[in-house]
Amino acid sequence: MREDGRHHQEGRRRRRQDRRQGQGSRQGRRRHRKDTSKAVADTAKDTAEKAKDAAATTADKAKESVTALRDKAASEYQTALDALKPKIDAMKAKVDASPDLVKPTLQKAWDGVNTQFKAASDKVSSLKSASGDTWQKLAGELKDMVPLSTRLFPT
Repeated sequence: MREDGRHHQEGRRRRRQDRRQGQGSRQGRRRHRKDTSKAVADTAKDTAEKAKDAAATTADKAKESVTALRDKAASEYQTALDALKPKIDAMKAKVDASPDLVKPTLQKAWDGVNTQFKAASDKVSSLKSASGDTWQKLAGELKDMVPLSTRLFPT
């Protein structure tokens, strides 16, 4: 208790207030604490649900963004491979028309190019259905494969 008696007066004032609000008895105080605890729990539950919804929305947006990037990459690589296909076919025609002396060497070179082209085509097909980090790995591998092919067949 303070020297001026304020502590005693504040306690009396609080008890009067509690009685007016129906919390003067132990049961009233318990009921009040129980109601307050329930209100806090409900608020926490609502906040958790809102956070869960926000996280789901963010995850959906991120998934859509990654899907769009993957589809764009797959489309660009498919376009590059489509542009190479006529050049590879023309090379095959030149190999078939070449003299017998150099034909085995040219055929071996064409087989290597054709194998690389098929591997790149398979990776593009895989890229179209890839998810997560897988598509980035495939895109990186294609990034190395497609420019090599374009250097072999300049326009």
